[in-house]
Amino acid sequence: MVSFSNNNPLERIYSLKHEPRVLEEIAGHEESKERLERLISSRSVTHLLLAGPPGSGKLTLAKCFARDLLGTEMKAALGIVHVSNPLTSEERKAAKRDSYVSKTRIGSKAGLKFTWPKFIQMRVKPFVELKAMNALGYKILIVTDFHLLGNDQQGFRRLMEMYGRNCRFILLTSQISSIIDPIISRCQILLISPVSKARFYKEVKSIGNKEDFKVNYTFINSLYHVTRGNIGLALNYIQMMILRGWELTGDKLFQLLKKVVDTSGFTRFLELAMNGKYLDARNLYFSIKKEAGYTFTTFLETLHEKALHAPISQSFKAHIVDTIAMINAKSLPSSSDEPHLFQLVYALGQLVADGSP
Repeated sequence: MVSFSNNNPLERIYSLKHEPRVLEEIAGHEESKERLERLISSRSVTHLLLAGPPGSGKLTLAKCFARDLLGTEMKAALGIVHVSNPLTSEERKAAKRDSYVSKTRIGSKAGLKFTWPKFIQMRVKPFVELKAMNALGYKILIVTDFHLLGNDQQGFRRLMEMYGRNCRFILLTSQISSIIDPIISRCQILLISPVSKARFYKEVKSIGNKEDFKVNYTFINSLYHVTRGNIGLALNYIQMMILRGWELTGDKLFQLLKKVVDTSGFTRFLELAMNGKYLDARNLYFSIKKEAGYTFTTFLETLHEKALHAPISQSFKAHIVDTIAMINAKSLPSSSDEPHLFQLVYALGQLVADGSP
């Protein structure tokens, strides 16, 4: 039986309670931690680009690095921006209004129209243009899902040039091939891989000993597969199962996933695409992307999983999976979903039109 005695609700959540605070506490990633610790020792910190699959620990590494580097000054000197979180309508209006300086204003900028991308203007500039007042003389800004900036990366490059002395940028991405060369050339690159299954098992078992739950290797194997090594996500699933009074087994885990992961939209997408209804499939895709925060790659990965369990013949299923894999491979260098989305829907529709088995 699990009991929570802490009055702080956030401290009751396993993934937050056991989240690493410093680099030393992070499981695995030994080479990356060593490189980051050398930067901290030298105090010579450049812009960083952390690239790896979703859930591999990029944000945890970045936050722990910033905490170790900034110390007690972290709260005022660290900013985190999530590109996947779109601007609100109010922010867009403010960006349009603030991009023009009235001619009645006094100064050299009067009457000028600025061309900063809206996201950079509203979410990034307010932080980086304020002078750093800490001992290091610069601040740290972490930008997650940086590849989603797309064409706005050029504007971000100019920002790095203008404010590089005042702020060091740590850019996180799961699609390094979508990052423009001028950004890559300004960063020290760290390639982040998910933790090994053995280390994943060790960490989850250790936390289980502290929180009074037990796991076996069979369950851990299933958990590692569905979370792709994301320890925080694994702890969330375990806690949801415990709160339901369920045993920690693979069968119960997949039963939970059916409840918490709504994949009905993916089935509908496949139906629309195979019937050649591009506009309906497109609208459904962007609806799913907005609600679940999917990238095009993670959407394709989930669609692939759904196709594997679709009630169709194995041969036709193989054609669908092959089509999804082909589109996924082509989409990596691109910063726009639209052309590849159209190609996906068209290709799936052609499978039916051509009478593929």
